[in-house]
Amino acid sequence: MLKRTVAIGIAAVLVATSAAALVALQPPAASEEPVNPQSQTSPAEPPVAESKLLTPVEDVLLELPAALAPVAVPLDLVYNFKVDKEYGILRVEVLGPGGAGLLNNADVKVIGPSGDAVIHYSGSDLLIPNKRDPTNAKPTILGFALNPEPGAYKLQLQGVSSAFKLTVWGIAGVPAFEFAIADAFGKEAGTLSDLRGRVVIIDLMATWCGPCKAAMDVFNEVYGEYSRDEFEIVSVDVDARESEDDLRTLFEKEGWAQWYATMDDGTVNAEYGSGFIPTMAIVDPNGVLIYYEIGMKMNADELRDLINRALGKQ
Repeated sequence: MLKRTVAIGIAAVLVATSAAALVALQPPAASEEPVNPQSQTSPAEPPVAESKLLTPVEDVLLELPAALAPVAVPLDLVYNFKVDKEYGILRVEVLGPGGAGLLNNADVKVIGPSGDAVIHYSGSDLLIPNKRDPTNAKPTILGFALNPEPGAYKLQLQGVSSAFKLTVWGIAGVPAFEFAIADAFGKEAGTLSDLRGRVVIIDLMATWCGPCKAAMDVFNEVYGEYSRDEFEIVSVDVDARESEDDLRTLFEKEGWAQWYATMDDGTVNAEYGSGFIPTMAIVDPNGVLIYYEIGMKMNADELRDLINRALGKQ
């Protein structure tokens, strides 16, 4: 990865290029890492390169000019990057050193080729520490851009006081892969396409997987906020050693709402799997895959934001 830093007046403009095949993202805390359903162990590195549906568009460490770091006065920064193909969605993440707080009264925009802000993050703090383990923070998701047009993009940040890592993911906007749903609770579904018209989360999991349960806690938090004509979840147990009884027992024990839960016959993991769980795919009401994630980075508010965008509510 090549980097160069240019300071112009009171603003710093950071320019960098990165090898497209290089995937470097800080691994989450051990308690939150995706796990291999065969070995039931956590990977040493996050498996981001193994998915055919997820592409690193930009992955770069943005460093402050040596003459300005550390800075007494926070800087306003601009970083330019390109999106060279069509995607269903862009996910923009940032990560500070050690997960330490980076911006106060943060205001961050991603400006698209048309000159409009496709993402606008405004909050009291940005890059706050992981509450469970302050030394291992997850990236902060700045936001999502649905159906982004290819071209030149600009990241604008106000009040930057330290180096940080920027990662932009492109998620393939392809038709969702069809599969049969044999619900463990006896609800009639048929196939994934029978849920057309709704936003659907496809959740690859196993009942023994701790990170999967944490992700499903987030799903449960938002599930009741939407009608079943708007939003649905299909949890797919990819561990062939388990059964529908295991799924029912898990839902009853955790007290979750009974969304669709089914055993995988091998076809779902073959199409959507990453080799690790949890893995989540989100399908829009038109049956197009707009989001894909290995592990669970989103909190409930971020998930609501994405669902509402896909439903055209904002």
